[in-house]
Amino acid sequence: AGWRSRWRAEPRGDGVLALSGGVRVRAHYYEEGNVQLSAALEPAPAREVAYDAGGGADALAAALVGAIRDAEGAYHASIGRSFREVSAATFKDLRRKLPVTGSSFDWQRAQHAVAVELATREREAAAAQ
Repeated sequence: AGWRSRWRAEPRGDGVLALSGGVRVRAHYYEEGNVQLSAALEPAPAREVAYDAGGGADALAAALVGAIRDAEGAYHASIGRSFREVSAATFKDLRRKLPVTGSSFDWQRAQHAVAVELATREREAAAAQ
């Protein structure tokens, strides 16, 4: 599990920076079965960051840290909403179970359906930002 982000700031003029970058998240969920999440916000929407040019390096650092904290906080909140909205049944569908009939089960089809649902929710969460 992990959270990795990479950001780039480019000067646009006196007291303005263009901030761009992204976030990658890997999470592991275990409850009688393993489920892993890989999500990314790449590239994150570019944003302009204004700072007091007369304030020196401290003003620049404070503006950058605040902008990155806001961007990552919004993405963290959207991932949290996605997890809350995904039903417990979705996680149960990810687990391998022996069918009642004892016959083989097409895991590729079930896996695809769950992946589509998770991707749709992630897109909806990103669009809501």
